[in-house]
Amino acid sequence: MTRYFAFSLLLLAFLAVPCQAFDSTRARTILDAIASDAFEGRRPGSAGGMKTEEYLAENFRVCGVEPGARAGYFQDVPLLLTEDAGSDLTIMDHEFGKITFQSGIDFHALNRSGSGSVIAPVVVAGYGYVRPDKNRDDYGSIDVSGKVVLIVRGTPASSYDFQTDFNRRSTIQWAREHKAAAVLYYQEADPLNGAAVASDVYDPNLPVLYVGERVFNLLLDNTGYSVESYLEAIKRAPLPLATEKNVYVSTRLRKLPSQKSRNVLGIVYGTDPVLKNEIIVIGAHWDHLGKDSRGAIYNGADDNGSGTAMVAELARVFAASPLKRSVMLMHFTAEESGLEGSDYFVRNPSIPFGNIVGMVNLDCEGLGSGNIVMAGGETFGTLWKEYVAGLDSALLPRLLFRRSDGHGRSDHESFLIGGCPALAFWSRGDHPFYHRIDDDAKWISTSVLNAIGTQAEDWVRFIGNREGKQAAHADSLRLLARHAVNLDLNGFAMDPQGTLPELSAISAAWLPRDAMLTAAEAIRRASELQYICTSRNVTCGGLKSVLTADRNHKKSAFIGATDADLFSKRAADLDALYRQGITVVRLSTGGTDRNSANDPLERFRKAGAFALVPLDYTAPSRVGKWKDHALVTGALKDFAALPEAIREGLLTSDALLILDVLETPALDDVNTIRSACSRLVHLNFGFLPEHRREEHARAVIGRLFEAGLTRDEVLLIIGGNLRRFLDV
Repeated sequence: MTRYFAFSLLLLAFLAVPCQAFDSTRARTILDAIASDAFEGRRPGSAGGMKTEEYLAENFRVCGVEPGARAGYFQDVPLLLTEDAGSDLTIMDHEFGKITFQSGIDFHALNRSGSGSVIAPVVVAGYGYVRPDKNRDDYGSIDVSGKVVLIVRGTPASSYDFQTDFNRRSTIQWAREHKAAAVLYYQEADPLNGAAVASDVYDPNLPVLYVGERVFNLLLDNTGYSVESYLEAIKRAPLPLATEKNVYVSTRLRKLPSQKSRNVLGIVYGTDPVLKNEIIVIGAHWDHLGKDSRGAIYNGADDNGSGTAMVAELARVFAASPLKRSVMLMHFTAEESGLEGSDYFVRNPSIPFGNIVGMVNLDCEGLGSGNIVMAGGETFGTLWKEYVAGLDSALLPRLLFRRSDGHGRSDHESFLIGGCPALAFWSRGDHPFYHRIDDDAKWISTSVLNAIGTQAEDWVRFIGNREGKQAAHADSLRLLARHAVNLDLNGFAMDPQGTLPELSAISAAWLPRDAMLTAAEAIRRASELQYICTSRNVTCGGLKSVLTADRNHKKSAFIGATDADLFSKRAADLDALYRQGITVVRLSTGGTDRNSANDPLERFRKAGAFALVPLDYTAPSRVGKWKDHALVTGALKDFAALPEAIREGLLTSDALLILDVLETPALDDVNTIRSACSRLVHLNFGFLPEHRREEHARAVIGRLFEAGLTRDEVLLIIGGNLRRFLDV
């Protein structure tokens, strides 16, 4: 045992002196230890990683936290673990001559890259997608067999969703299918460090690197493109590009002696004889990037020494002051390589997974402004609403509540996929040292640790001591139902007093259908409603702003008018109404649009207004006029009854289809939209009263799974497509 490690353990014993509230000084002391060079960057499977595991387990023991794994504090996680033993990248025949790049500055080898050496031409293959069903093939007819392919990490501007194709698993598999000899990724000016190849597409003979902007620019010399112009071009269409340059790529990745790492698990049992069977999970990943091939240490103080230290300190807090429910403390391994530690726990839990009330995730908590993001509260249903309602109003300006899109991109995602509610905490503001060598403890703000640690403790105490059964029993359908974005398009009529009803969905506020309503009175009513909304912390604005507000857990309403109300208005009045925030027009059922020369709505179209187009025989022609500012509204059952040619025309248009699901749909009805799940279709439940909405959505989502939709497709069709349409 090293003297430093022995001193650290003595320090842990000192820190365990009873104190029942979160103490940021204690958390900071733990962070300073694990983010020091003595822990060698906490790479799973390395000596520094194993030292971290032992240190965190000892902290649990000293604090009086019981072991939470099946046999002690450790849960073994089998992993494919490698380290870079030296990699090289050189352009062999640039017009400036041979250009050799520096590892760690110009490029990084990915964790689990294959090993090998190749001299071959470079082909740039856009985003690397092969999705002809989405009108995208970034390889086209270009031959990359035996060549080095460069892939840009990103997604195109398209009516199709590509988030499920964005992962490296897919793009590496497509590169392998095209027989590429090596893969270079470009994402941002500095090459990303710490990325990993997914184990299931690992090829021991395929080198995979991340390169920075300097490498990419030099490869694009004399192709007619710069990095900036190429990135702009591929947003619109595939652009496979032969660079006419040869590169030498050499990677030497060696497997670590240990091919496993460990989650560190502890539990504080609850005091209530019944409620102690329900469990709250507090988790953070302890791992970071370790050392690079030059021996430089990436200490990972913010990512994620900060969250790890908070879990260690909260372990002491709850051991000293147990709650009615049990609290399980988890330090996850291998988050950086793809949430592998948390995913392993969810698939192999050491406690009944259905007994978990919810999960709290702490990641990147040491920098930024000290204001707090809390994401995913809606997954807790009414429990979250009660908590927010009880918060001190003076605290609210420091908190940003965010809806989850179902993809956590940290360890809480594993729990969400498992059907468990999860709330993620992180610090707002800049985190400038992400995966950089200067992510050191000296930059960490103790006040930021204190703000987030105190808030996390408050949330855990709220759910930990609440009376009544709370465990979710891993209900993934209910959890997905809580991700749904709900629109009440019937909404309410604006009266002279600016009355604002109780809102439970994104609601439409309609000017009343009254031919005698003057433009001045319409503007006055809109202004009055906006004032009332502001006074009640309700967002009142355009569609994009209200959807953004909904994502931030704020109630919201948009103002609209029917086309009949606008036909009688002068051009100047129409301009004034639009400026006042009336940016949605509801078109009449079966109506006929006027020609552009006499159509007063042309001014609204040109200004950027949206049209709610009723699902009737006029919809195709109206969509042709309003294009990507058309929202076709109707019932899924009515859409399914349309002739196939009309359905396909609407599904492949630029419009968004908002389809109310009035009852659990027949499988045949679901199949009419099955091909368009990743396009612009949104299934809506906002027409229902709030107390009936979740159960109805849960039943509908169950039917979607019966029809063969994936979880990702469900998330798109109940909210993701709507957000993408409005670019939110």
